[in-house]
Amino acid sequence: MQMDNQALRSLEWDQRVIIFLLSGLVLLLIYLICERYLLHRNRKKLLVRVHVNGTRGKSSTTRLVAAILRAKYRTVAKTTGTLPRRILEDGSEKPIIRTGSANISEQIKTLIWAGRRQAEAIVLECMALRPEYQSLCEREIIQASIAVITNIRADHLDVMGPGVEDVGWALAGMIPQNGILVTAEQNYRYLLEEACRHKNAKLVCIGSEEIRAISDQSMSQFQHLEHKDNVAIALKIANICGISSEEAWKTMITAQPDPGALVTFTIKQNKVGPLWYFVNAFAANDPDSSFAIWQQSLSSFVIKTHAVVLFNLREDRIDRTLQMADLALQLQEAKTILLMGNGTKLFLDRFLSKSSQGDKIIDLGDRSGAEVAHWLSANLVSHSLVVALGNIGGHGFSLVESLRQSAQSAAVESFYLDPNASEKNKTMERELIYD
Repeated sequence: MQMDNQALRSLEWDQRVIIFLLSGLVLLLIYLICERYLLHRNRKKLLVRVHVNGTRGKSSTTRLVAAILRAKYRTVAKTTGTLPRRILEDGSEKPIIRTGSANISEQIKTLIWAGRRQAEAIVLECMALRPEYQSLCEREIIQASIAVITNIRADHLDVMGPGVEDVGWALAGMIPQNGILVTAEQNYRYLLEEACRHKNAKLVCIGSEEIRAISDQSMSQFQHLEHKDNVAIALKIANICGISSEEAWKTMITAQPDPGALVTFTIKQNKVGPLWYFVNAFAANDPDSSFAIWQQSLSSFVIKTHAVVLFNLREDRIDRTLQMADLALQLQEAKTILLMGNGTKLFLDRFLSKSSQGDKIIDLGDRSGAEVAHWLSANLVSHSLVVALGNIGGHGFSLVESLRQSAQSAAVESFYLDPNASEKNKTMERELIYD
C-alpha cells in the first residue's frame, strides 16, 4: 500500500512537471508570435533601412550615414562597435546595457523601438559573425532597402574563414533580396557581383579614383579622424536617397565619432616631461588595416625618436593574435614591441619561432589600462611614437580612457590620418597633459 502511495505521488509530481513545461512552451510561443507581429508592424514604418557590414569601418560608416539621412528623414541608428549605442533623431546617444553576451535579438528590439518612435529611417551596424546568422538576420529581421559592405579583409577567420574569400562570402550573406548593395571594396568585387546576381540586388561600387577625389580640405572639416572610404560610401547613399552632396557634407561632419575611432594624442608628462605620441588604432584589428596605419603614422609624425608598436592581445582572439605576431615581423622600423592583455603568451611563441629579435619585446602582461598608461609615461623617451594595435576590447579601451581622463588641458591641433597623409595634411592634433 505504501508503495502504491509513493508511486501515485511520483506520478502526480511528473504530471505537474509536464504541465509546467508545457505552460512555459506555450508562453514562449505566444511571446515569439507577439514579437514577430511587433517587428513586422514597426519595420513597415521605416521607409529606409540601411544595414552596414564589412571588416573595418562599420561603426563609423553607420554614424556618417545616419547623420546624412537626418537631413531628410527622422532617423535613428544603432552601432555595435567599441561600446553599443542607440543614436537618437537629434544625434544624441544612449548606451545599450547588456545583461549577457551580445545577441542578434538586439536588432529586433531596436527595430521595434525605432517604429514606436515614429522613425522614418534606421541605420543598423551588423552584429552577426557566423555566416548563417548574417543571412538570417537580414532575411528574417532587418530586410534592408540598402546594404553596405565597407571592405573585405582577413579578420574573424576562425568564424568566417579560413580564407579572405570565405570572409567575403560570409559578409555577402546579408545582401538584401531585390535591394541595393553599396561597397568600397576593391579586390573582391567579382564575389559581390555574383552574390548580387543571386539576390537580384543592384551593386553600387565606389572606385579608388572616386575615393581619392575627396579632398583633404574637405576631410579636415571632421573633428575626428575619418577615412575617405567611409565618407565615399556615405555620400553615395546620400545620392541614392536624393540628398545633395552639399547637404550631406553639412550634416555628416556633425556625426559623433565611435568611442573606438582612430585618434592620436600628443602627451606631455607632468607639463615639463618628455613629449610622446600615441595613435589609438586598437579598433583596426586586421593585419592589412593595421599595417597601413603603422605606415601612415611613420610618415605623418616627422619628429620622432623611437617607434613603438603596442599590441593589446586577448586570449579569446587566437587567430587575431597569430596575425598580429606575423604582422610584428614586418614592422622593421619598430624599436620596441610592447605587449599587453591576457593573450601575450601565444604571440610570444609565434614571434620567437620566426625571429631572433626577442630582445625588442616587452611583455606588460594583463595590467590594467591605467597601469599601462603610467608605464608608458614613465619609460618612453622624448618624442617616442606609440602605435596601438590589436584589440580595443579588454584593457585597450581603458588605456585610451586613462590617457584621456588624465588630461589637464586639451587644445591645439589634431592630426588627420589618411593613406595620402603628408606633413602638410596635418589638420588636427590634440595635446594632452598627462599626470
